Amino acid sequence: MKIDFTNAFNAIRRDSLLECVLLTAPGIYPFVHAAYTCEFSLFYGDEILLSAEGVQQGDPLGPLLFCMVTLPLLSQCQLPLKFGYLDDITLGGDLLSLDLAVYHLRNDTTDMGLTLNDTKCEIICSSTDCICLPQQLRKFTVVPPQQATLLGVPLSTADALTSALEKKISSLEVIAMRLHLFYARKMLFLYYDIPSLHHLYSICYAEFFVVIMTSCVTTILRCAPH
Repeated sequence: MKIDFTNAFNAIRRDSLLECVLLTAPGIYPFVHAAYTCEFSLFYGDEILLSAEGVQQGDPLGPLLFCMVTLPLLSQCQLPLKFGYLDDITLGGDLLSLDLAVYHLRNDTTDMGLTLNDTKCEIICSSTDCICLPQQLRKFTVVPPQQATLLGVPLSTADALTSALEKKISSLEVIAMRLHLFYARKMLFLYYDIPSLHHLYSICYAEFFVVIMTSCVTTILRCAPH
């Protein structure tokens, strides 16, 4: 099960953030307190908006501070599979245990300013298991195992991998057709970073790896300026 929060980084309460920093990393608390105890002034034309929630965009400590708040949620969870990467939380277990975990998450995260985005949360299960989902999971999007991804990486070499590959190749084609708009020295960086295919390589068997590389090279040769 994949958990999604609505506008997580901008919605988390700063008093919860400061409390977690004081408990887990008291050495940096004075610095964080100085940075987050006051409201920020955001200027939009002649308007001044006061920012009083969330971590500051561009703050190098922002991801760490957010994780300090959400770490206790994972530590208290009693499921056999639980891990998180920033605001992406993944839980695994039987449906009844997941239902109870989501119930506690809803209650615990409300005090932190976080709200579950049910329509973007995913429950990965077979067609037989999803016939009668528990109450807390009924609004979640049901994803078959062969189509499931985790942090952008397909969990199988079935439909999910094929779909991921098609999207990456499509993005590469768009970039390749626009190469004439860039200086030559920038093209190498574009091909290296957009789209990033390296995370697909690690899960591909040899035959599929050849397909990926052939598609990439063919697209580059077809679209690159001569």
